[in-house]
Amino acid sequence: MRVEPKKQRNPEDTFAEERDIGHAPLNWEDKNTEGESFIPGLSDPDSGGGIKPKRNYGKFVLFLVLVLIVGGGAIFYFGYDIYKDLGGGQRKSQKQGQDSNIKVSDSDYMKLLEQIRERDNKLQILEEEREKLHVDVDTKIKDAVASLENRLESQKQVDEEARKHLEEITKSQHMLQEALASIQSHLQEKQEESEYPEEPRQGSSGQPLIFNQISQVAERQQEIETQLAQQASIPPAYRVEKGIRSGVSLNGVLRTALISSPVLEKFMAVIETTAPFEVKPGMWLPAGTLFMGHPKADLDGTRRMYVNVTEMRCGDVVIPVDGIVLQNGNPGLVSKYVDPLNSAMWSTLLPNIMAAAAEAAQDMITTTDRWGYTRDEPEFNSRNVALQGVGNSLRLQSQIMYEVQARKKPVILVRRNIPVEIQILKVIPLDILVEAGVLEGGQE
Repeated sequence: MRVEPKKQRNPEDTFAEERDIGHAPLNWEDKNTEGESFIPGLSDPDSGGGIKPKRNYGKFVLFLVLVLIVGGGAIFYFGYDIYKDLGGGQRKSQKQGQDSNIKVSDSDYMKLLEQIRERDNKLQILEEEREKLHVDVDTKIKDAVASLENRLESQKQVDEEARKHLEEITKSQHMLQEALASIQSHLQEKQEESEYPEEPRQGSSGQPLIFNQISQVAERQQEIETQLAQQASIPPAYRVEKGIRSGVSLNGVLRTALISSPVLEKFMAVIETTAPFEVKPGMWLPAGTLFMGHPKADLDGTRRMYVNVTEMRCGDVVIPVDGIVLQNGNPGLVSKYVDPLNSAMWSTLLPNIMAAAAEAAQDMITTTDRWGYTRDEPEFNSRNVALQGVGNSLRLQSQIMYEVQARKKPVILVRRNIPVEIQILKVIPLDILVEAGVLEGGQE
């Protein structure tokens, strides 16, 4: 057996020992000597000291890595298609939503969140209102049913009481009819009886009525006189009014002007007749007769002034009468009614218009509340503050003027020399007129 001489090792060659045993990378420079050709895949029988060199697994590992890469890519490709078919739609919508959200700015995003919150609050409030409405409707229905039942019960009681009263009235009517029938029968019997007993006929055997005592005669005479006095005291169903009858109207003119004031009750209104009035054929109440009375103002009701006539003056003769003054056929007098509130309305109209114009001239901005409703509000700036102050001051001035006018009371004015009518409420007897000498005769 031939022993190869041991080669000298290079001290700087770190892998010299490993190379000798076949576990180190080959040094191609040592193998490729000049004049020798190197054939890949063949080993040098002289190298390694007869020890078989270790195989090179690099290609195998590289091939295995390539196979894994290709297989993983195929698995990933087909797996992605399957995943896309199964859950890709939802992921796509989420991705689109994320893309759309990415495009929305922060302010728009906050507005959207605020709108969503307001919508939820609206839904909650509407739900509460719906529940409340259901509860309220049920309660109202129950209350209405209870009230109807109570009303029916009370109506039944009222009907029962009315029925009892009707029965009592019916019984009373029957009793009254029986009493009237008995009274009528009694009256008929009394009428059939004569005042004096009938004298017996001549030739009969009856005894004639003989008053043999003076007391009996006087008593009978007294009874007759009493009956006649009672019949005379019953008033007739009619009456005869001679003179100026009640309800008659006399034409005249108002000679005094009237105004509603605290001293009105002490004032006397004077009305003068403009034409003679025929009291009896051939007897006339002359024109120029004066009727006087106390006026009274009705400020809260009809807004007219009423004159109650209490005296009639003709020359020096004064006769008490009872009458009222009419204007155009209606009780009361009025020429003008002054209402302070109407005056206040016109005096405060201009300040209110100017205040409204000042408010309308303000700069407005559009705002949105939490419910999503938009409205216009005045913008806060110096111009709007000045306009608002002007409007408030004008309205305050208008209110002060209105209160000053409201403290005043309304006034009723009646002009003098207006045509009026005097209606007599109680008859003026003819004998008083004749005795007073106020009537004239022979006037057409």
